[in-house]
Amino acid sequence: DKRLEGVLEYGWFAPLSKLLLVILNFFYGIFKSYGFAIILITILTRVLLLPFTLRGDMNRRKSLDAQKKLAYIEQKYKHDPEMLARERAEYTRKHVLPGLLGMVPYLFQIPLFIALQRVLSHAIELYKAPFLWIPDLSSADPYYILPALISLGMVFQFSGVGDPRKQVTNILIALIIGAFTAQFSAGLALFIGVSTLLGIAQMALQKEFNL
Repeated sequence: DKRLEGVLEYGWFAPLSKLLLVILNFFYGIFKSYGFAIILITILTRVLLLPFTLRGDMNRRKSLDAQKKLAYIEQKYKHDPEMLARERAEYTRKHVLPGLLGMVPYLFQIPLFIALQRVLSHAIELYKAPFLWIPDLSSADPYYILPALISLGMVFQFSGVGDPRKQVTNILIALIIGAFTAQFSAGLALFIGVSTLLGIAQMALQKEFNL
């Protein structure tokens, strides 16, 4: 109903949210399931953002390497403050700052995810729409299955990256995120869960093909 759509607040990215809603309804028209439509639109957004994600991951790895090199320089010249300041400034100018600027590709993902979050949190179409064990995609998962799967997926995802000494912290973060998603609509939790699984698959492929 156009009158109902008019009262919905999609925020700053309303045009993008409305476009995503059109795509969501298009997929629903084919599969007659908003659950499958959410899965497909999640896959579509991940594919569209893949070039930015790969570029951002590559720049992130370069930035981590630069930080390790900087730590080595600080250790090497710790007894020579003047040389340390000179070497650190030079290395930062050549490697660290470009690495930080290289994180910009991640920023391109933010508007799309915010717009999609708005759609999945406010779309009238999801009201009383069932999917598998979920009776209503506009309400929270009553059995907490999706939040549990999201936490497990993130624990697995975190285990493959970062400092092994921070694994306990990563597990706590994953559990906290899972607890938060327990309050989200099941449609939004489904998007986060599928996106997490796709992230794990992407990570495995990047490792396999050294991307």
